[in-house]
Amino acid sequence: MGRFQKFVADYNLLTPDDMDELLYTPFEIAMGEFTVERLQRQFENYEYYSGKQHRNENGELVRASELQRPAGLDYDPTRYATNYFKAIINRKARWQMGGKHSVTVPRKKVIDEDGSGAQRTATELAEGKPEGQPTPANGDGLKTKVDASETQDQPIAPNVQTKDPKQIEADRIADGHEKIIQQLWRENKMRSKLIQAARDRLIADRVVAKIVFNPNTGKLRWLFRPDTEFFPVYSDDDFEELIACHFIRQMMVEDGDEEVEAFRKQTFTLEGEGESRQCYVEEAIYTAEDLEVYEQIQPKTPMAISFIPVVPFEVSDLLAEDARDSEISNLREQNDVLNQMNEDAIDSLKFEMFSMTAVINAPEGTADQMRVAPGAVLEARGFQDGQNPSIKKVESGFKWGGVFKDQYMRVKAAMHEVSGLPQVVPQELNFGGLNGDALQILFHDIISDTEEHWLTWEHGLQELHEKSIKYLQARTGESNFNYDKEIVSKVTDYETEIKFVLPLPDNRKELVELLTDEMTGQLESQSGALKRLGVEDIKAKQDEINREFLAMQQSMDPYAEAEDVRPSGGPPTPQAKEAEKIVEDGGTPRNDNGEEVGTCNVCGGSGKVISTADSKIIECMNCRGDGVVQVRKR
Repeated sequence: MGRFQKFVADYNLLTPDDMDELLYTPFEIAMGEFTVERLQRQFENYEYYSGKQHRNENGELVRASELQRPAGLDYDPTRYATNYFKAIINRKARWQMGGKHSVTVPRKKVIDEDGSGAQRTATELAEGKPEGQPTPANGDGLKTKVDASETQDQPIAPNVQTKDPKQIEADRIADGHEKIIQQLWRENKMRSKLIQAARDRLIADRVVAKIVFNPNTGKLRWLFRPDTEFFPVYSDDDFEELIACHFIRQMMVEDGDEEVEAFRKQTFTLEGEGESRQCYVEEAIYTAEDLEVYEQIQPKTPMAISFIPVVPFEVSDLLAEDARDSEISNLREQNDVLNQMNEDAIDSLKFEMFSMTAVINAPEGTADQMRVAPGAVLEARGFQDGQNPSIKKVESGFKWGGVFKDQYMRVKAAMHEVSGLPQVVPQELNFGGLNGDALQILFHDIISDTEEHWLTWEHGLQELHEKSIKYLQARTGESNFNYDKEIVSKVTDYETEIKFVLPLPDNRKELVELLTDEMTGQLESQSGALKRLGVEDIKAKQDEINREFLAMQQSMDPYAEAEDVRPSGGPPTPQAKEAEKIVEDGGTPRNDNGEEVGTCNVCGGSGKVISTADSKIIECMNCRGDGVVQVRKR
């Protein structure tokens, strides 16, 4: 210190920036105070969830086994972590995402420019009349009859309302759009991923889904990342608009012969205005010491999309809620009380079971000769005349058990009140006699809380679906593309509907009875009932039902015993149509060899038959699919 004796410090030279460099790392300075506090709080919540629910002498969260004996105590106090906090988080996440959720695309009615719908009669379609114009009537006031087989694939009455080709195409695109979304759910294992994401969302108050396209497999991936890696940048004039975001992960890299701390950062930015707006991606590894580029993984590259492929799912009970007053903070406080009560109860039980032994008026060293064992014997003599030695146990009486139980249930009930979870879980309802209405009343709080969270999940998943389709539309030129390019390119309406299901005991019987009554009263259609039952591919299920019904009818037909096939009822083949037309004109239809032909009596001219064995549509073996056969004259 000798060389500093004549040195006088000038404190004006220490600026706030210099102080920040001395107290904080370059990474903390780059993030800012607010972000550092957010990360510290989230990391603490994750550590608390993993079982680190005690603080050491430095104020850090540690496990119970890592604590040392406090000074001034002659015994090791019990350290115990109930982790009821983790149980509530897991149970609440299962309530939100444990049901079998489904996604559908609404089928909308096509409206023409004149405001009319896309429903037209078969006669109007056959005559090529514009929509909205009446069909001429004959003398009986009936619409002119036309051959429906010339206008439709299947026979249809001329006055029956049918769909316009525009409506048929719109429904086809909607069906394909729905199948793509359902395919994405299956490929990304959304049933399990949503439960995991719900836990992270409850712990950190936010979880983020990132959309990534794998050019090697041609598949789209939804990667859910914790909020500790996400650093968003919102627009100054609209805080709902995400204009940039960073994903940062800590890692170790080799620098010569040693490993140094580093950060891997992936950045998405929106640049440009209007139609020229485009998203760019950049990724690199930076050293933690000076934030210099260690390795450039991906230079700044345009992604050919006008949005950031990221969707955040947030938890916010109030618009101006302080993070320290959130549900997670309140649950941690109550869980700390439970831990303390359990530790005190265990210590009290130890003192009660192994009470203190008092040795009175005995010679010195008598206590050292005592043995703690069954049937142990000790001889004690008085060392002074007139004093008798005494040895006895000092016991308390164990009178606090009832009070402890009541207080413990109060704290536990408070945790259930904060989280909204009922004291009874669905797994414990293994008895009968409880209908759906009673379940709704019993779980009213958690159901209301879950539906409130579903609002955020629904908006986020709809945004995720829309961005995914737009992302695929920008990747249709890829050589590996695992989706229907035609449907993807034609989707213009990105709206989807998510049907959330509560993890309550199955009341399918009551729902089927309700739907049956509604269908009988013509208040619900078959497709609508199947949709409410959670059937994904409604058309395939309807075809299956119709085939089974037709097979049942065929099995009851006494005239079908000698045959193993039945007509499919489809439209006639071109050869059959031509033969019918020649007959109507008074001629005799003949084949290329000049032989007289007629309509096949097995398939009815359609060329297709239905096998009564498995109800599959196959080619007619009698006419070989032509619909006409040679007339055998006798």
